[in-house]
Order: sequence, then structure tokens, then C-alpha cells
Amino acid sequence: DPRKTAYTKTAKSTAVKAFRNPPYYGLLGGLPVFPTFGNHDICSRPTKVSKADGDFGYWKMAYRQGFRLPSAGWDDASTRFNAGNGGFFYTFRYGNVIFLSLGVPRLEGCKLSNGKSWASEWGNAQEERLQDFLGAIRQEIAKPDVWVVAYLHDHHAAIDFEKAYPQMFLHNGVDLVLAGHQHFFQHRTLTDGNTDYRAVVVGTGGFGDTDPGDDCHRPGFILAEVRGSVLQYWKYDTHRCSAEARPDGRDAFAPAAVREYCRLTKTGFGRHDVEGTEG
Repeated sequence: DPRKTAYTKTAKSTAVKAFRNPPYYGLLGGLPVFPTFGNHDICSRPTKVSKADGDFGYWKMAYRQGFRLPSAGWDDASTRFNAGNGGFFYTFRYGNVIFLSLGVPRLEGCKLSNGKSWASEWGNAQEERLQDFLGAIRQEIAKPDVWVVAYLHDHHAAIDFEKAYPQMFLHNGVDLVLAGHQHFFQHRTLTDGNTDYRAVVVGTGGFGDTDPGDDCHRPGFILAEVRGSVLQYWKYDTHRCSAEARPDGRDAFAPAAVREYCRLTKTGFGRHDVEGTEG
């Protein structure tokens, strides 16, 4: 509902200038949103902001009621993947792009407030159903114009080669993996034998965070498009940055400027020609 992006008294009185006068005001309402969740949603641990950060029961209620999460599918395989997952993970399709929203894998020091483990709540089922789903669509996603884009919160599960999820992505035909958690932008091609995928850490929020090492140096966003066998994306900076790659302040907005660009040409199952930078 676009009306839900209208200014409120709270928004006007906030100390955060970007929220008082948001540059994207009026644009976000009404757009489809397909969420994934992270450690600050589910981890039960005191923070400077809240003594009850990550109440798992409250989060599940808010998550399910706040979003219309896919519960069916477009074929038997996608329906099996989505059935009974409670929104922890799901798939949907837009044209020839198959999206996978995945629940966050293990994060060190993260405990659920209900005393259960992430593995029992969604982790074991997610890994089992993900293998089943990608195996079932293997023949289709070998086509150069059919893409699999996975996204999840933890950047380790996207970009660290030795972790379990990157290995799963490499061996099952995933083309692009998006992640966050860290407050920086990073992209890299992961390769194992004849298969590869592109990993992108879109951690470009959090400017002004007072925790050491968490402050985002180059705030911005990613824009991507798919046309046939070509997927390309741009990383836009939204602030004027100093020589040290830091905005002078929260109000240092500038016309969005392209900082990084990448073009992927899909050539087969888990195989791509990549034109772009690394790092």
C-alpha cells in the first residue's frame, strides 16, 4: 500500500535525517517485497538498542503477518520446496528467473529465544529440500536463459568457498548469490572444476553505525537486470565520498553514481563468462 510510506510524526521527529526526509519517499510503497531474515531478527541476545533483541516467537508472528510469503509453487518441485516451511525459506519465479529466499545458516553465538536450534527449526529441512528442488530442475536450469538467484543474510554462506552452502550452490547450478550481514560491498566468482557462480555481498547500509568496524563506508544499492542469457548488475553509490571512501555525513547525498559493474553470460549448467572486477 503506497500510503504506508507517507510521513508520520515519528518519522518527522527522528534524529536520523535520512528518515526525516527520505530520498526514496513515495517510491517504495506498493513494490513487491520478498524478504529474508538475519541475526538481529532471530538471535536472542541483549544489545544497546533492546534488551529483548530477537524474540523468536514475536519475530515469526510479525514476519508471517507482515509479508505475503509464497506457500505454493508453479510445479511439483517448487510446491514441495515451499510446503510447510513457515516462511523460513521459499522459492518464486519471475519469467525465466528462479529466486530462492533462504533462512540464515548458522551464525556463531546466535541462540534462539525458544531454546531450540536453527537446524531443528529450519536448517535441516532447508538443506534437504534445497537439494531436492535443485536436483528436480537440473535439466531446465542448464538452459542458458534460465537463471537461479539465491539470497540469504549471512555473507559467509555466499562468498566463503570452504563453507557448506557455497559448495551446495556450486554443485547444483546456482548462478548468482546475494547476501548482506557485513556492511560493505564485495563481489567475487567462486569456481570448482567446471562450475561457478557469482557471489555479491550487498552490505551497503549501516552508515553511521557506532560499533567498531560496522560503519558502512560507501552507502548505496544494487540494480540488476536479466535479458536472455545475460545478467548484469550495477553497484550505485548514493553519497558523496571523501578520499577515504567515507561520506562526510548522513546528508551528503549525491546523484547515484555507478561504482562497480558486472556482466554474466550464462553458457550452461553452472557455467558463466564473467566481465567485471573482483574484490
